[in-house]
Amino acid sequence: MTSRARRRRSIIVTGALLIAMAAALSVTRLTPAAARDCGTLPVSVDCGATADPPDGYFHGLIGVTGQDWVLDLASRSGDSAGCGDCVWTIALDCPQTNPERPDDSAGCAGMSGAQCPPETLPFRLYLTTATITNEAVGDVCLGGDRQIVLVGEDAESDVERYVDAVTPPDLLIQRRPHGPTLTGLTTFFRAAAPADRLGPYSFGGPTVSEAITLVPEQVSWAFGDDAFSGWQPVEAVARHRYLNGGVLDGTLTTRWSASYTATFEGHTVGPFPAKGTLDHPQAFVVPVDTSRPVLVGPGVG
Repeated sequence: MTSRARRRRSIIVTGALLIAMAAALSVTRLTPAAARDCGTLPVSVDCGATADPPDGYFHGLIGVTGQDWVLDLASRSGDSAGCGDCVWTIALDCPQTNPERPDDSAGCAGMSGAQCPPETLPFRLYLTTATITNEAVGDVCLGGDRQIVLVGEDAESDVERYVDAVTPPDLLIQRRPHGPTLTGLTTFFRAAAPADRLGPYSFGGPTVSEAITLVPEQVSWAFGDDAFSGWQPVEAVARHRYLNGGVLDGTLTTRWSASYTATFEGHTVGPFPAKGTLDHPQAFVVPVDTSRPVLVGPGVG
């Protein structure tokens, strides 16, 4: 192969590589960014939109760095707890943007200094809920260190991990009679929550933190003789009559739920109900004496 042919082949190969790289960059640009990737310009309309890629929607309780009104609005929006039915989207709020390429930041040149801090661009934030559709709720500045934070999603993940790992406290068991009970005699059981051990407990990461409070919802008594009370309110009094004596091992099972608040940049919202419940058993012992009839003779005159 001549040197001229080699140069021609090298140019063709290089051109093909450049075309492939350009295509790859184009695809990358149109791929929805992760929620934490909103800090680098240029940003696309999909910035922070990870819930329904590639549609560009994101859900629930959100915040925007340095713009606490967004979290405040989100905490009051929607028709379910924690903005559960909120669907958000954003679009570059620049009149020069080419409508055929809404992710093109070139149309915002010269605008960031006037309307947003340096290294950021203005975006229009839209909200959809069960009762409204694509309502423009305000402008946010994204870029640099300003980003969309999925507060609700982060808080729910933290709370789920906490609930999976936590061991709820034992309830305080009250029984009457306090000492040994008798066969044939009605025994009364009642549970009380230790108020000083229900929270709130603080946990979470440096960006979104949470405080959770445990709540005992129901109790079920296993009396130790194969009899059960079934689920009932915590404050309810359970009644049981033992037929046989002995030292019986009972179990009190408490069904716990929880509520939590979420804090982002010093702004706290909630409380919101945590998902699911947690059953916690604790053992107790009941000594049962067998009652015997006693004959009482006539008094001596």
